Amino acid sequence: MLSIYICEDNPIQLTHFQKIISNIILIEEFDMKIQAAVTGPDELLAIARRNQTKEPIGGFYLLDIDLNAEMDGFTLAQEIRSFDSRAFIVFITTHSEMTMLTFQYQIEAMDFILKDESWNISLRIRSCLEAALQRYHTAPQSSMITFKAGSHTIHIEQNTILYITASSISHKIQVVMKDEIREFYGSLESCSKKLNESFVRCHKATIVNIAHVKQIDRKTCTLTLSDGQTCTASTRGILHVINAICSNDSSDSRQHLMRHRS
Repeated sequence: MLSIYICEDNPIQLTHFQKIISNIILIEEFDMKIQAAVTGPDELLAIARRNQTKEPIGGFYLLDIDLNAEMDGFTLAQEIRSFDSRAFIVFITTHSEMTMLTFQYQIEAMDFILKDESWNISLRIRSCLEAALQRYHTAPQSSMITFKAGSHTIHIEQNTILYITASSISHKIQVVMKDEIREFYGSLESCSKKLNESFVRCHKATIVNIAHVKQIDRKTCTLTLSDGQTCTASTRGILHVINAICSNDSSDSRQHLMRHRS
């Protein structure tokens, strides 16, 4: 899912841009979500940096240039590039004379939309969103997994997945992430063929991402994950997890696991 961030110091315009994007996502059924719509650059950076640990593929940023803050839109874009190298950046402003500064700051913006051309804003934003989504889905396939949701294809970054488990609904699976659970038609068997080497079958009904396993309790057959969630494993499944982690991790990680084997 492509994350969207909006920064506009005028609250009325901020709400307007947010509504435009929300309507586009709804009508077009784009695989996107607005993560932040804020008036200050510092707030946007804090949210985007936090989300970057969960969705490291690149976000879409709609930025005003004159933010009435110490940091203008160009400086904000540079900060974003420092932790999100694949960011899709679009400027929206009344200052048409600043267009050439995008080259000076070496920001590689997707577009430069003028607020004065109100009749064209929605079309330009839609075009940018569509192009960003297409590029987003060209990320290295080894880092993404694809699911079908009706007539649409949903791409999820594998690193963000904690575990995948069978749903209570027949022929469905649940993809569990830190802040979200998504449900798709499919089977664990077919899903496991598309997952990278970080995923291990820890139970007949669950595949866990060992990159997120922080503690193993063999007495209760429980795995504690990076966000504090727990995942049930079988006796044999726990051995698979331990062996996989020990074969991939450092000696420090092996010693950490050994403390939780008894």
